[in-house]
Amino acid sequence: LEIDEVQWLDERKEELVLLSTSEEVAKLQIELEEMQPLLEQAQIETDESMEQIKKDTAIAEETKEVVQREEKEANIKLEETKTIADDAQFNSIQPGQEDVW
Repeated sequence: LEIDEVQWLDERKEELVLLSTSEEVAKLQIELEEMQPLLEQAQIETDESMEQIKKDTAIAEETKEVVQREEKEANIKLEETKTIADDAQFNSIQPGQEDVW
């Protein structure tokens, strides 16, 4: 083959590659257009899920605060009860039993 023929073949080869690439891009464009409704629906569902997660998180935070407050109050009551029980036990010691302690 002569140089002109080789060059001509190379140019045709490049044209075929470009044509093939253009066809692939066209196919992908069609696929994207066909998938657009699905993508939009997925975005809607994602947005709804994120909104529900925000609401659930807020509720969980409120519940956590209530539980922590109640736990603190319960611990205070427990300490008060222990103090009362210790005082009652100390006051119930009969004369002559002081050595038990």
